[in-house]
Amino acid sequence: MRGGARLRQAANWGKIGSLPFSVLLDLCARMRRGDNAADILSWLNALPIVRTRLLAQFGGRTKEIRSDDLAKWRQSGLQIYLRHQAQAAPGVPVSAKISLHRKGKIARLPYQIRHEVNQRLLDGKSGRSIVAWLNGQQAVLARLDMYFDGSRINAQNLSTWKRGGFQDFLRALKTTHECA
Repeated sequence: MRGGARLRQAANWGKIGSLPFSVLLDLCARMRRGDNAADILSWLNALPIVRTRLLAQFGGRTKEIRSDDLAKWRQSGLQIYLRHQAQAAPGVPVSAKISLHRKGKIARLPYQIRHEVNQRLLDGKSGRSIVAWLNGQQAVLARLDMYFDGSRINAQNLSTWKRGGFQDFLRALKTTHECA
């Protein structure tokens, strides 16, 4: 059974288990880096997808995720996530797989898309073509809807990524080549 399926299977108990996998990954990343529970709950309960999913799954019987739901997830779902991350790519730090400390539009995208952005930047593609490609991806649009009310990625977002996340990528690439 793949890690995502294990995480989803373990999540089948309750409110947090009803959330989309991308939210579960972000939740686990926040828990892993030690964000405080009140901040996590505020973030979760502010997401439109959380309200929509709770309404759909629980028919209005529950309005928000509470601290006991979070504690339950911390004891089970988070542990499965951490084991999966350790096995997913041995030798690759978890921080390289999920952007743990950045909060911008590109940082919130799935790893594969962020990696492709980095590759395109490395290959010298124009910012305009990268932005157009990003805004044409369904996974990107879904993530932007979830976190940024559908606001599209623009040149400034890419510029911010180039100064931050892309530099992290270059440092990791340099370290990998030095070790090889």
